[in-house]
Amino acid sequence: MIWERVEMGVDPCTTLFVSSQPFCGYQYGIVDRYLPEEFLFEVVEPGTEPMSHPTAAAITLDSVARWLYVESMLSD
Repeated sequence: MIWERVEMGVDPCTTLFVSSQPFCGYQYGIVDRYLPEEFLFEVVEPGTEPMSHPTAAAITLDSVARWLYVESMLSD
């Protein structure tokens, strides 16, 4: 959907992507790879409070692993 909007001739602008998933870094990498450089953007997500979420470290590590996996797939 994002790429379709860009192809429609949208003028470069500042964009905010909001994620409800823990894969914010992965999503940042994908947007950075495919969105034209003229667009400024940021990706945000709700944080995970380590003291109230016992698996916060696992969620963070899973997010990093997913990001690295996709980056390696795209670089081939």
